[in-house]
Amino acid sequence: MALRELLIALDVETTGLDRFADEIIELALWRMLPGEAPQLLHFFVRPNQEVPQKILRLTGIRKDELEGARTLLEHKVEILQALQGAIIVGHNISFDIHMLERGLGVRLGNEVWDTLDLARVFFPSLKTYRLGALAEKLGLELSGNLHQATHDALLAYKVLEACWEKGLQFDLSFFHHAQYYLPGWPSRGFFTALQREVTRRFPTRPIRTDVVLAPAQGLFRETTGASQMKKKVPQDASWVAEALSPGGELARKLSGYESRQGQVAMASAVAKALVHSQHLVVEAGTGTGKTLAYLLPSLWWAKKTGQRVVVATHTIPLQEQLAQKDLPILSTALSFPFKSMILKGKSNYICLRNWLTHVSEGRDLVLEEKLASLSLLTWLRETQTGDLQELPQTAGIARLWPKFNSEGCISNRCPQAGTCFLLRAKQKAEEADVLIVNHSLLFSDIKTDYNVLPEYYYMVVDEAHHFYSTALEQLGLELSEERIAKVIERIFRPAGPSLVNHLKARSAYYYSLAPNVWERFKVRLDDVPAGCALVLEQAQSLFQLLQGVMGERLSLRLVKAHKNMVWWGTLEIQTENLGGRIKALH
Repeated sequence: MALRELLIALDVETTGLDRFADEIIELALWRMLPGEAPQLLHFFVRPNQEVPQKILRLTGIRKDELEGARTLLEHKVEILQALQGAIIVGHNISFDIHMLERGLGVRLGNEVWDTLDLARVFFPSLKTYRLGALAEKLGLELSGNLHQATHDALLAYKVLEACWEKGLQFDLSFFHHAQYYLPGWPSRGFFTALQREVTRRFPTRPIRTDVVLAPAQGLFRETTGASQMKKKVPQDASWVAEALSPGGELARKLSGYESRQGQVAMASAVAKALVHSQHLVVEAGTGTGKTLAYLLPSLWWAKKTGQRVVVATHTIPLQEQLAQKDLPILSTALSFPFKSMILKGKSNYICLRNWLTHVSEGRDLVLEEKLASLSLLTWLRETQTGDLQELPQTAGIARLWPKFNSEGCISNRCPQAGTCFLLRAKQKAEEADVLIVNHSLLFSDIKTDYNVLPEYYYMVVDEAHHFYSTALEQLGLELSEERIAKVIERIFRPAGPSLVNHLKARSAYYYSLAPNVWERFKVRLDDVPAGCALVLEQAQSLFQLLQGVMGERLSLRLVKAHKNMVWWGTLEIQTENLGGRIKALH
């Protein structure tokens, strides 16, 4: 690292995780200054309370080491001298600093760089940021064990080095966009030092104001080995059973593969159904190996006929399992190449147009959202898919994602269409032999007259026992008094922001643009508040009626026999009135 600052890598071990009741039992400070060898200040601390056995086992600290140690206050002078003028570095360092400040009875004014936050920014696709797991992922090697202060403090410094080295690769536009999220963030000084070093060492790197993405790879990663060595697709359906049987293709290619009778029977049935264009319903018990039993014949049939097979699962996690585990297994084992692809709903992909709008709004975000935005700045330079599932599901990302996902995608009319992740995914889907979707996306395709998925000829529905509930959810229409009220509030409410109040506040401007048009429009606008009140009144009446009809029941399906009920006529009138009032307001 080319840092001129004095850094202190800090870690403490404590009697527990209660910030206000537990105490420090071990402290390590590594003094890091360019041009000097690292210096260690380390000691055990005698606490005023009994140390739980599990803590002693976890840290490897012996009871006699604590009994013979001095108290934390007896080390106060040397600790404060060591920290003077230094930047404190550590993993989830706020806990360590709080414990140290409480134990010493002081308020430390040092700048702090938290490697937990920095790792989330510079390595955004990791699923966990625990120090041990992080060290393993980053290939950091250190002697010693986790939960030993000297080891953990030095390991945190190594994580900082890894973040620094990765940051040196970034163009200056990264720092240009990051500036919106740095105010109020404790580790912002790391970015300042990093930007200074990048500018010094790479003065010719450009500053771009648009979004910077990873170079697009080919439509499909080469997961099928050396494709020129692959054989032709077997022609006879009997190959499917043979491939899964003892001594078959999977057994020869995959170490530890065990043939299962139920799996062979299911795969044969799926192959037969595909060949004869028949419907097939299968109930497979646990341990059958059903995913390979339907994937293998589906891949074989798609390659043999050139006709795409869609596999629909209930959940996105199962989609991910198919893509990351089962399909790679088959890619290794099968003698013919194939192309597979996951396609998800619009809300799973980031919209670059929305993201560019979001970039300049950093000052209005809370700290967790700023950290999430910085993570996304890095992620966009690495991702090939723009898929939310690549990111850890932190609170900040969960809150921000609805702002810049592709739910409102305007497709080819968008200025970012050339780099759009959603359009890229759809293009890949067009070329796939087997396309993996979930039930919701399948019904969205049906709902939009087959405008979501590319043309397909055969379909496998996995987890089919959920199919009915998804159909109700996707193909039905939901209406509630609360949702009606929210829409009406956006149109008009007596106080606060609404469409009507916004238009009236700018009436002078609109009048200056087109006086005659505005005067005619204003007559209708004046009627909108009364129209909104009528809709709310009618909605309230309708849902009061429905509440009476429901009684104590949680759900009620309306059927033909209900037409003989005394309330049916009133229900028809109420729904017709609500529709009429909504239409009038519209």
